[in-house]
Amino acid sequence: MKRRTVESKPAGQGILLAMRNGNIVDLPRKTIRREGKDPVTVTDFSSLIPCLRCETEPRRDGVLPSAGGILRVYAIHSGTWTAYVGACDCVFGSWRTIERQTTDGTIPGMRYVDDLPGVPPYLSTSDWTMLNLYKQPGDDYWQAVCRIPETIERGVELRRVIENWEHNQEVISGVSD
Repeated sequence: MKRRTVESKPAGQGILLAMRNGNIVDLPRKTIRREGKDPVTVTDFSSLIPCLRCETEPRRDGVLPSAGGILRVYAIHSGTWTAYVGACDCVFGSWRTIERQTTDGTIPGMRYVDDLPGVPPYLSTSDWTMLNLYKQPGDDYWQAVCRIPETIERGVELRRVIENWEHNQEVISGVSD
């Protein structure tokens, strides 16, 4: 096991993140010294509350796991469920939406999952996993959610969310009963 030590950076040397809702979050930077390697300065996410939606929480040293702030959703194209990844609305997702220039080229900013057209917003990683588990070929979101057994507590709530979303899609497109 390699030993790590952490040193906090002086105040004012943090990272400001603009959240999707307009809030600003100030995160400190710190240096991690690793035995046998050069020190690395990282953003410290350890003061943040874990996200229930994307299930991201910082590691003990304050850094994010590689998939931090990312949600996997499924878009339906011609009856086929296709997995996409995008940023969560949480602070971890805000971190992932910044476009960066590297020596290998541009790393594009990611889109927020809730901005993907035709995909129900506000679902968690667990919700998407459950929908994918119970879907069958050719299902839409409503058909998939109706396959979730009523004994699964979250399934009832998820059914209500999908029903409301589909109703809103009909209203937006001008189609109604």
